[in-house]
Amino acid sequence: ELAELPSGFCRPTALPTNVDEQQGWQDANRKWWESHPMRYDWKDGIPYEEFSKEFYAEIDKRFFNAVELYAPCKKIPFDWLIDFDSLQTKDVLEIGVDNGSHAQLLAEHAKSFTGIDLTRYAVKSTSERMRVFGLAGKVLRMDAEQMEFPVNSFDVVWSWGVIHHSANTRKVIEE
Repeated sequence: ELAELPSGFCRPTALPTNVDEQQGWQDANRKWWESHPMRYDWKDGIPYEEFSKEFYAEIDKRFFNAVELYAPCKKIPFDWLIDFDSLQTKDVLEIGVDNGSHAQLLAEHAKSFTGIDLTRYAVKSTSERMRVFGLAGKVLRMDAEQMEFPVNSFDVVWSWGVIHHSANTRKVIEE
């Protein structure tokens, strides 16, 4: 597997030293997640048709049950961290939508929802989830290190377990 590491990536805290290296790292990151989407199916496959309500419900069950072990919710997963009631008047951006578990929670409560992801798979999966569950929102393929939104477009930015996979986490925070 070491041969699969992008050029210049020698330790977890390394940063790209030039533009080509930066692009190579992000391309490797995109390639990995494109072929290994986070579906919580590493032990047992998901026995439902891909992009069906049952498919998403199974992903959510696996994910939210795991989170519940260390961060129990009152009513809604992640309500210990997200003030869902306050989102009614807020434009929300999610960085790294994956299969849309958080996208659905956020879109159900937000004034508006936009999600971005590096991969085509995540954009397709989350867009399908939004359609299947009748939710409004936009899901775009975009690199969080080079966002294409005007300044101050969002009131809330959410990301869970995503930005530390970036080639340059600091750049994502600056964006």
